[in-house]
Amino acid sequence: LVAGSIRAEGGRAIVTVQIARTDNGQVLLSDILEEEHSGFTGRLSELAHKIAGFVVPSLNIAELRRTSRLSDGNLEPLHLYLRARESMYLLTRPDFVRARVLLEQAIDKDPYFASAHGLLTEWHSIDIWQGWAADRQASTRELYRCAARAIALDQGAGRVMALLGHNKVILESDYGQAAELFDK
Repeated sequence: LVAGSIRAEGGRAIVTVQIARTDNGQVLLSDILEEEHSGFTGRLSELAHKIAGFVVPSLNIAELRRTSRLSDGNLEPLHLYLRARESMYLLTRPDFVRARVLLEQAIDKDPYFASAHGLLTEWHSIDIWQGWAADRQASTRELYRCAARAIALDQGAGRVMALLGHNKVILESDYGQAAELFDK
């Protein structure tokens, strides 16, 4: 549950927000923002990101539970992505292979789903570093291709840029390009 208030006092805006669990009432976040009207928008955006950081993981878990009885073929790209992420991080070979299939299905259904391309980038990175890649060079090319697509779709894909930079250093000793990616 997200609750709060906004009030103005003189030239200042005051925002209070509280996030609590609905099952037991535990307060997860309590914050008060007090800002001049001129700086209010930026601070409000920071607060929105903070709230999203608490809410989004719970929504993802709820969506996984809600769709757990559906077959993969009946899922939307987001749900395929969520299942893939869950399977991928189990780091068992069968679950890991399944994660790739789910990501490819998500991308087939929505070729513009940047997060799926980003997670597939990470999949290839893990595949290489776990020693599971049958052809390391082919997997490296796929890693770069997926990363390029994810970044083309979402130029703010910081996690993908960092992962790509990391791989540029480790795989090619390309510190210059890695530094450019990290700076972005």
